[in-house]
Amino acid sequence: AERTGHDLRLALTITKTIPAGAGLGGGSSDAAAVLVALGRRFAVPDPVHTLADLARELGADVPFFLTGGTQLAAGAGEHLSSVEPPAERWGILVYPGVPVSTAWAYRAWDAKRAESVSRPTADWKARGNAFEPIVLERHAEVGRALEALAAGPAAVTRMTGSGSAVFALYGTSEDRDRDIERVRERLAGLPGARHWPFSFLGYGVQEVAAPLPPA
Repeated sequence: AERTGHDLRLALTITKTIPAGAGLGGGSSDAAAVLVALGRRFAVPDPVHTLADLARELGADVPFFLTGGTQLAAGAGEHLSSVEPPAERWGILVYPGVPVSTAWAYRAWDAKRAESVSRPTADWKARGNAFEPIVLERHAEVGRALEALAAGPAAVTRMTGSGSAVFALYGTSEDRDRDIERVRERLAGLPGARHWPFSFLGYGVQEVAAPLPPA
């Protein structure tokens, strides 16, 4: 209300389909979607940019979900710069059936910060996720999901965010599609595990239903 000058008396229903504790930014993407919806509902000019400051207050990665694409984040995640997406733009995403507490992961990382950490190389395939060894020590299911992906023809496999989801990237959609059945079979021993094919997108929050009329 302070940012828009509108008395925002609304009841919202958010249907969450992204698993909690998966390191996929489900809560932050929900927040970004609500911001965009409210901006359009109350005719805020250019809501993505107008509400960018508010997005940063809601969460460090909320601004990313407003704009989307492939971006390099700096600072606490609020400073974004566009980068070229990898050539391997098709993937399989796996939720291993267990959540990882983001707060726990960051506390565990803080406790290990005195250890040396390699700086990112120019080759994105050589980059890793500093949370991986921390999470794998506590959640064997994440390691098993990574092993299931790495046993196939994927160009790279990684954990996403602070876990627990993992992904594999492929050079073509055909390679990805051919590997899905193998991954499904390998995940059969992980109760609650789910997997989805995906590809990179060049945009953020999108409106997929008819918009509400302006207030």
